[in-house]
Amino acid sequence: MKKFKTMLAATAAVMAISAMAAPMSAFATGSEQTFNYSATDQTDDIAVTYSNDPTFTVTIPADVSFTTLEETKTGSTLSASDVFLAHGKVVTVSIASANGYQMKNTDTTDTTSYIGYTLSATSANATVADAFSTGVSSGTTSQLLATFANGNAATKGSGTVNLTFVNDNGSHAVAGSYADTLTFTIAVADAT
Repeated sequence: MKKFKTMLAATAAVMAISAMAAPMSAFATGSEQTFNYSATDQTDDIAVTYSNDPTFTVTIPADVSFTTLEETKTGSTLSASDVFLAHGKVVTVSIASANGYQMKNTDTTDTTSYIGYTLSATSANATVADAFSTGVSSGTTSQLLATFANGNAATKGSGTVNLTFVNDNGSHAVAGSYADTLTFTIAVADAT
């Protein structure tokens, strides 16, 4: 019996060693792999992937309404959150005034009356364009207002820009209602 146990143990050891030395290979077939015994080494590759879609949310301020002349309106903000873009990209926000930062009389027969205003911006965590740091009060073309930095998967980018609107003394205005339209353009651009 002792001889049989020794022979059985030796046979089991040889089989275990043979199994370890036999080459195994993985064959990718669609989304699964099959491992088969082979006398020669065989290889195959699989792809390991992950896709991060770019995201961001930009919030523009609500309407601004002046109640008196030479009034300063603070409290309006422009913000970006969850900024997660491709490498080297940023979110830009540009702004254009339909009337060149002048609120025109809504009475369309009056083409000369207006109340001018200035828009300025500050931020501790976004880049404000130089022109808006001191205040913009003219021009109808779109101008860069702010840039929001990109983040990463762990910490997405964000920022807030504080906007200040100041209207003038109304020296070019008659009684009536006055309005201007500001158009915000949000884009993804190359970081500079």
